[in-house]
Amino acid sequence: MDTQLIKQITEMLNKLPNSICRINNSIDEGWIAAGESEFNLKLPEYYRWFIKNYDSITLWGELIKTVFPPEYRDGADQDIFYTYNWNINYNKDNHDKLFFLEVNDIGFFYFKVINNKANEEVYCFDLSTGNHDLYAENFLDFLKIEIPKIYSNYL
Repeated sequence: MDTQLIKQITEMLNKLPNSICRINNSIDEGWIAAGESEFNLKLPEYYRWFIKNYDSITLWGELIKTVFPPEYRDGADQDIFYTYNWNINYNKDNHDKLFFLEVNDIGFFYFKVINNKANEEVYCFDLSTGNHDLYAENFLDFLKIEIPKIYSNYL
């Protein structure tokens, strides 16, 4: 992992209030491992780092998906594994997309899933154009783009 990128993102995140970005006090590595095993889906490394250290962040008025304890996962619409499973059941064409942020006015941000592994690259399904485009090289690069757009007053 790119330690310079992690340092840069950490500095940015630490300037945000807890109401926007919560430092992780709750997510257990076992919950992530249980979800990956249950849904046969490996999370991207940078996203995994973020949820282990910061739990969640609000972007464009929406919380990014995170990981819940296995006993609360069913019905937890903010759990990334639950959302993945729901999206596949809703539309089989979603089997290759792991959505982590859904913003009604902008679009859906996701990782492509190939061979049961979510790749690092972040894609955006743009609601206005209908295009699926590469948005960032990884989750931390995604945050590096989005946080200044939304929260420049804190930086």
